[in-house]
Amino acid sequence: GGWRAVFRLRRKVMGATVDKVFTLRDGHPFLYQEHIFSGGSGAISVAHHPMTAMHGGGRLAFSPKRLAVTPATPLEPDPARGRFMLAYPARATDLTHFPLAAGGT
Repeated sequence: GGWRAVFRLRRKVMGATVDKVFTLRDGHPFLYQEHIFSGGSGAISVAHHPMTAMHGGGRLAFSPKRLAVTPATPLEPDPARGRFMLAYPARATDLTHFPLAAGGT
């Protein structure tokens, strides 16, 4: 058992309907969140940047990352619009030693 709330963005994003889903599960100390893109076409970069307010203090915990991966081509391939430090494509299980575009880690 648990509780689930679904919110839909009023406007479409590149033709896609975007739903934000919050789920609370009985016995779980977490708020699960997901975004669902339905339909549409084209590429879009998506990121999750949680924000919190803990006026009385708090504690955040994160699971260890198993690996980091960059796609086959940079997200911004035009150097006039931006540059990148990471190698593309690349993969590393040690996040303190990720391959760089200029070589090395």
